[in-house]
Amino acid sequence: MALSVLVTAGAFEASDGVLVHVDLDRERAEVWSRWTPPPRLSVHGKGFAGGSIHDGRLYVAAHAAVVRWDLETATVDGTLHQPDFNDLHGVSVVDDRLLVVNTGCDAIERFDLDGRFLARHGMLPGWVQARRMDGDDPESFDEACMVGWDGAAPRWTPRRTGDGYHSGREDRLALPFHRQKVPDRIHPNHVVQAPDGALVTCLLDGTIRTLATLEPAATVDGHPHDGCIVDGCLWLTTIDGGIWRIPLPLGTSAPARVADLAKGGRVGWCRGLLVLDDVIVAGLTEVRADRLPRHRWSDADPHDSMTGLVVLDRHTGSELACVDMTDRQRHAKIYSILEIR
Repeated sequence: MALSVLVTAGAFEASDGVLVHVDLDRERAEVWSRWTPPPRLSVHGKGFAGGSIHDGRLYVAAHAAVVRWDLETATVDGTLHQPDFNDLHGVSVVDDRLLVVNTGCDAIERFDLDGRFLARHGMLPGWVQARRMDGDDPESFDEACMVGWDGAAPRWTPRRTGDGYHSGREDRLALPFHRQKVPDRIHPNHVVQAPDGALVTCLLDGTIRTLATLEPAATVDGHPHDGCIVDGCLWLTTIDGGIWRIPLPLGTSAPARVADLAKGGRVGWCRGLLVLDDVIVAGLTEVRADRLPRHRWSDADPHDSMTGLVVLDRHTGSELACVDMTDRQRHAKIYSILEIR
């Protein structure tokens, strides 16, 4: 197989971002590098999310910044931050443009590679974002987006309490917006370039949307988290362990669930995908009984879950290798799986 990958990772108990080198032949993983955010960008429980490699550099999303690495020297050589970055989940380089998935704001931000802001592709009105940055969230995003033709402003029913995960009212007032944990409407989490334009996967409603209109172009049965374009198809994971393939352009054929990690006995929050000619590499994050996901995850016992990588034969779906990266002391989580040469 002779395959090595970099995995972007973090831990629920820390704020540092971790890059892990995984030798899939030897089923061996070791920390390649670590980034400790400065206090102004630090958010507990948020390490690295998704990343991508372009022209010798790795661009990886932290909660409130995109961190740029020089792969040859294994050093950080840039940090991109805006005051409205919140819960960044992914970053891709498309036609020398940086597309940043700003999940907390339900938006995709576009930059040039020098770090100049160019445009925002957003799913919430600007006035809603302004109120949120002032510490106020609506109880219903749909209500706030229903403008209508009666000449009145949309209704705004404020969210009164936290939910145990997102920041409560007091925290919202004590922290700058980019360090808060805020609810979102659609939860975009990954953007990938297809021949007909960029596509965005959205966790909450299972949709894949075109960046051009941000309207649904396809829907899968589950919560998608990432994707890649291979052989004229969009491949993606759902958090229950499903591997999906959708022929392009979207809408011409129905999505097909081509593999299921749970059926093969591998259980965890499925996120991270690499599809090559002969293999599929998918990521799992351990689920703990005292930290269950907010979304419908699986009927499996959380005690059976693991953090690690599973390698499947792309043609048969059989397991070829498994790299267990579970750490019982530190609740590790992984996001992107990036091939390195």
